[in-house]
Formats: sequence, structure tokens, C-alpha cells
Amino acid sequence: ASTLLEDGQSIMLDGSTTASFLIPYIAKHKDVTLFTNSMITAINAVNMGIKTHCTGGLSVNGSAVLSGETAYNTVKNINPDILFFSSQCIDINGMITDSTAEENYLRQLMIESAKKRVFLCDSEKFNTKSLYKLVSIDDIDIAVFDEKWDELNTKCRIL
Repeated sequence: ASTLLEDGQSIMLDGSTTASFLIPYIAKHKDVTLFTNSMITAINAVNMGIKTHCTGGLSVNGSAVLSGETAYNTVKNINPDILFFSSQCIDINGMITDSTAEENYLRQLMIESAKKRVFLCDSEKFNTKSLYKLVSIDDIDIAVFDEKWDELNTKCRIL
């Protein structure tokens, strides 16, 4: 996923720990602007010298991840170059799902606002399903997996 980063980009990371692993790679680039709904990701990015905006909002289930009207309004008013996001599950049909409605809605807004959308997923999430539908992998630009998944039939570019 880090190969998709460029100098001068506006980058959005969702509140997932998976997306937060990109922070050291983002820090290597010049003149980037980061948006996130994770307080921990925001603090780590600031500590690495990245120009960082936090969406604001309410804590989701007592976590450091933010959602709610403030976060929704922030995301609706920006157009980042690239979004990196994750989710809890992806099934064999390519449907990406999650168990938290608030986070899922915010991710949907992020997907709508970003010019390029990158789904980050480890193989432990393959062939699993959760309660709330997020998006079909066919509606994502790029998916980054840690293992090959030959059974998944998609038009999405897989890295």
C-alpha cells in the first residue's frame, strides 16, 4: 500500500489499526496532508511531523475512533486524493462488511469523497461476513491483501 503514496497528496485514513500502519510511510513524503477519524492515528501522525486533521466527533464504543455528525460533516466537505481503509470482513462475493453502524456510515462517506479508494485486508478476514454492508470490492479502486485469494472474482485491482 505504501507504494501508492506520493509527495503532495491529501490522504485519508479510517479509524482502523490496519490503516494506521501507514503512518511511518506517509511521514517519508513531503507536503502531505492527513485526515483521520482516529485520535491515536492523529497523535502518532503529529508526532512524526505530518500535517494532520482529525475529523472530530463522538467516541465509538469508548474507543479512540470518532464518528457522528461532526465527523460526517468534516468528511463530506473534503476531497482527499486517496483513502486507505479496512473493515472486519469480506465474503467470497466481495462484499465488505463491519459490525459497527456508525463507523460503517463514516467509511461510506469517506469512500464517496476520495478520488482513489484503497481497501486494506489481511487474509484472516477472507470469507467472513458481519452485520452491516459497507461496499462491494468492485466499487473500490485497489485492494491490498497479505495473501493471494484466487477464489475472489473482482474487477478491482489487487496488490
